[in-house]
Amino acid sequence: MRQRKTPVDRGAAGVDGGAGDTLIDMLCKMGNLDEGFGVVRDMRRGGILPNLVVFSSLIYGCCKVGKMDVAYGLYNEMCESSTSPNVITYAVLIDGFCKQGMLERAECLFAKMCKDEVLPNSVVYTSMIDGHFKKGSMENAFKYLSRMHDQGIRLDIAAYGTILSGLCNRGRLDSAIEIKEDMVRNGLTLDQFIFNTLMNAHFKNGNLKAALNELLNRGFEPDVVTLTALMDGLCKQGHLSGSVCPIMASTCPGIFLQL
Repeated sequence: MRQRKTPVDRGAAGVDGGAGDTLIDMLCKMGNLDEGFGVVRDMRRGGILPNLVVFSSLIYGCCKVGKMDVAYGLYNEMCESSTSPNVITYAVLIDGFCKQGMLERAECLFAKMCKDEVLPNSVVYTSMIDGHFKKGSMENAFKYLSRMHDQGIRLDIAAYGTILSGLCNRGRLDSAIEIKEDMVRNGLTLDQFIFNTLMNAHFKNGNLKAALNELLNRGFEPDVVTLTALMDGLCKQGHLSGSVCPIMASTCPGIFLQL
């Protein structure tokens, strides 16, 4: 019996390289990895070989679902086909390995990209810093931060958030505050993630006053996550009194009513 073709099969049968690239990228970003590989097989049968965009899209899709061995296999195939990985390819792979706690593999890729004169960008450095913080290796995390500075790359909000979170999780609140002040000096504004991270760290250190000051002195309205953390901290320290609730309610009444 002849197998019924799927819409992807019918669409891929006659696609050219550019249309195939777009379709594969879309499928991988949507999590339809098997269909993405199916389009590649159809393109190969039509004599169209994977290019940088196709390889990078497939690698991204594999990393997104934790299939790191498949992603690395694609990277090797890419190199063997004389398609040179670019900084985006390396960034996706390194981030994937770091998220899986496979730092040795990430380190090897970082060394390989530097050897091939592909300069790491902020995304690559942030992934390496985050991976080492999560493994408890602050020394190595700061080694990459130092290399980032040496390369002349300015920290963006994602990099600052990663460093602040790593320091707070390791009980280094004083260092985290210094990083926050450096961030403000460089013209960046705290986002919700950084704000919540600092709030939680203040509570873990028993700094009730500092946490409340962070809440009252910032120029944006805290979200449900912020106030939930605040109320949890106040309850644990026995400070959720009748005098505190009105402050919270008047600061952000809409959110307070949702708690």
